[in-house]
Amino acid sequence: MAAAGAAEVGDADRGPGPLGEQRPGEGGGGGDGVAGDGGDRVAGAQPARDRDPVDVAGREVELIEVGPAHTKGDTIVHVPDAKTVFTGDILFINGTPIVWAGPLANWVAACDLMLGMDIDVVVPGHGPLTDKSGVAAVRDYLAFVDAEATARHDAGLDAFEAAKEISARETTNTSGGMGLLYGH
Repeated sequence: MAAAGAAEVGDADRGPGPLGEQRPGEGGGGGDGVAGDGGDRVAGAQPARDRDPVDVAGREVELIEVGPAHTKGDTIVHVPDAKTVFTGDILFINGTPIVWAGPLANWVAACDLMLGMDIDVVVPGHGPLTDKSGVAAVRDYLAFVDAEATARHDAGLDAFEAAKEISARETTNTSGGMGLLYGH
């Protein structure tokens, strides 16, 4: 989705990020986790690094970078006058999402951002059209996984044992997905 906007608003056209910082993915990396420095965002950070308004055939569309969450370059597309958001891989409706780039806190923040928007229609990257209830379900599931996995990590469990324990405790997830382990 961002590719369509990139054709109209390329990085060279956008210039540096707010206050002259590098844009995500540019330059030396190794950031300290502060939004805009090329590093990963951390819990409590703003849910989006950048909002780029784009004119598409006379209609204002906002490209909002919310990654890394599912992947490093996660971007949602908000069409304010249609009260619609296209989420790309930020939303998996009736399916269990996979995290390639994380952290989950960024994904939860992206869901919170969408829940705060004046939207009626949500077009997910995976699954059927939904509304804010679908966004809330994914958000709640991701927050559940984050809290449960963190608690088990802090207790010293490896990933496999943590997944088995969480799956035994809660065999269905709130996003209507396949469960946490082996299709439970």
